[in-house]
Amino acid sequence: MIEYSTPRIKANPEGQDVVLSRDQIWQALEWKAEFPTLFVKPIREARVLERFDDGILREIVHQDPGAEPEVLHERVFYVPKEQMTFLRLDGRVLGQIINAIECDDGELTVRFTFTLAIEGAPHGGEEERAYQKRFADGYVFAVNQLLEMTREAVRTGVNPTAELAEARAAGVAA
Repeated sequence: MIEYSTPRIKANPEGQDVVLSRDQIWQALEWKAEFPTLFVKPIREARVLERFDDGILREIVHQDPGAEPEVLHERVFYVPKEQMTFLRLDGRVLGQIINAIECDDGELTVRFTFTLAIEGAPHGGEEERAYQKRFADGYVFAVNQLLEMTREAVRTGVNPTAELAEARAAGVAA
């Protein structure tokens, strides 16, 4: 079992021309839930299968480096403007990933926490350690990508998911 929490990542580090609000970060997390291919490198495809009052059920095609693509299902739970939990329902790696918007001393931060188990991997073994490092590095990259895309959307007024949403509505895979 892998339990890990990324460092808190400042939503508004010094030197940025755009100061993000909690609402804007939450909007970005909603984009990430529905259009993860824009933010998470190993996710190749995604589609929402069902919508609920408290989240969505999605199907993703996930491909770790050097591995075959895997079709996975995740139930995503929303605690609006605070936390989003991705619960892996099938696949070789099961568990949960939490994306949290936190406020530390008045400063907004984003943190990713995950608890995952790799089928057949010994606890604390080399496979778990390598997966944890790759996964943690990927999520730090993803949160920085998410924040930068959100700043760009605020600067330009352009929703980065609009083209994907239109393609999905037209029946083209997105």
